[in-house]
Amino acid sequence: MFLGRSPALAQNLPPPKDAGVLLLAEEGDRRWNLSLAEIKKRLGGKAPVEVVIGRQTAKELQRCVDRLARRSVGKIVAVPLYLFSNTDDLEQMRYALGLRQEPSASLLQTMGSKGRVASLSLARVETKLPIVMTPALEDHLLMADILAAHAKKLSRRPKREILILVSRAGGSEEENARRSAVLSRLAPGLQKAAGFKEVQAWVIDDAGDRKSWQQESLQFREKVVRLGRGSDVLMITYALPGSGLERSIKKALEGCFYRLDGVPLAPHPNFADWAAQSVESGKRLPDQRRYVQPYRSSAPE
Repeated sequence: MFLGRSPALAQNLPPPKDAGVLLLAEEGDRRWNLSLAEIKKRLGGKAPVEVVIGRQTAKELQRCVDRLARRSVGKIVAVPLYLFSNTDDLEQMRYALGLRQEPSASLLQTMGSKGRVASLSLARVETKLPIVMTPALEDHLLMADILAAHAKKLSRRPKREILILVSRAGGSEEENARRSAVLSRLAPGLQKAAGFKEVQAWVIDDAGDRKSWQQESLQFREKVVRLGRGSDVLMITYALPGSGLERSIKKALEGCFYRLDGVPLAPHPNFADWAAQSVESGKRLPDQRRYVQPYRSSAPE
């Protein structure tokens, strides 16, 4: 009966291959790009790292996967440096990596536009390596710590202050509800950390037409004015540097009384700490790659 490897045989076995890291980063400004360079440097000390910024096609992702494969990695851990997990960009890259059956919602919508199907790329990355993707930043404790530090610096009289945590809206009502839920999960920790009277969440849609923006601004203004009766209103944004969200807030609330934190979330060492933790957790995940063939719609032509 065989009960295990002999010590001599175990010593001759090659060491297990380490994972390569595919860092999927949201777009931002120069400060964010500097942060990404620091994160890559931190991770690169332990594993091969490839970085892509913004939404990338299967062709570009294929180049990154091929470069990691040439480094003899045994697995690829995709780490999304995105604030929210269900962005359209991430959904499409999940599709390209074979982690999702259908393309992103926006691409599916475009497929239904007459005359445009031929211009779409529904290719997937080709590789024999297992691929996993870890969760996005969302309400991770390390992100909550950054937000709490910003809130404390902004606060003067916490017992009479109401803090509003603001993020940009997504591309659908469903996505907006998910983002609002993330902010709501962050709220209790912020309230406890700084002792605020109250912490609320707000998702602002600044990507619509003029009429929708006017309605959005009016609702936001009414909320701030209402909360400001008997309380001081503070705001911090859940956005990466260069998002332009602060400009939209100031435009919507012109003439209102509130204090807005103008310090970007990054650079901050917590981002690199989060990425390192994500890589380690990703190494323990089973292969998530399930789809290798391009998507074929079952809808009639």
